[in-house]
Amino acid sequence: MKKGILALALVVALGATGYQLAEARMGGGYGPGAGGGVGYCDGPGSGPGCANLDEAALAAREAFHAATAELRKQIAVKQSLLQAAINSPTPDEARVATLTEELFELRAQMRNQAQEAGVRGGGRGGCGGGRGAGPRS
Repeated sequence: MKKGILALALVVALGATGYQLAEARMGGGYGPGAGGGVGYCDGPGSGPGCANLDEAALAAREAFHAATAELRKQIAVKQSLLQAAINSPTPDEARVATLTEELFELRAQMRNQAQEAGVRGGGRGGCGGGRGAGPRS
């Protein structure tokens, strides 16, 4: 009888572990609502708020996207430099701090330009989309 209970407990434990591994998503972390972030409602950045945009809002978003191309490029470069500085074998704290401040300022510029252009979401891309809850656990 004890061997039967022990065997049943082992099967239940292995089954629960297998289920957990099958349900887990590796990497990613974007979750529901994630998108490419290009800012167009018919493209990869689409989110639940896209249906509410009229032609004027779409035109404003497209103009904002075109006007901020260089700023978005600078943000991407600073993010890469910051990651490299953080992940270096001997991180330079002053360099990391400087890059973080520069990245903060660039993002503030992006938010200000989005606000001036009347684009909701601070210029982060998809119409109401964004990073969701992340991987299931």
